[in-house]
Amino acid sequence: MDDHKRHDRQEEKSGNKYALEHALVSLAASGDKDAFETLYRQNSAQVYGLSLRLTADREKAESLVQDTFVKAWFAIGSFRYMERGLRSRI
Repeated sequence: MDDHKRHDRQEEKSGNKYALEHALVSLAASGDKDAFETLYRQNSAQVYGLSLRLTADREKAESLVQDTFVKAWFAIGSFRYMERGLRSRI
């Protein structure tokens, strides 16, 4: 497969991912806790990894993950969805 076709397929997969994420954000914004839990499961490991790198402390990193997602839950209705996805907002 040439590079152009491979790039098109990667963009298609990425677009589908963001479309699904956008749907989950919309559902969570309307109060759907299951949708928010899915978003949490999809994103919490990366938030933890970043928090751990920044703090070098597991307990602080876990606390930052919890704080991040509690704040996200209360603010998700005001999120203006971006093409880069939810991670750019949290």
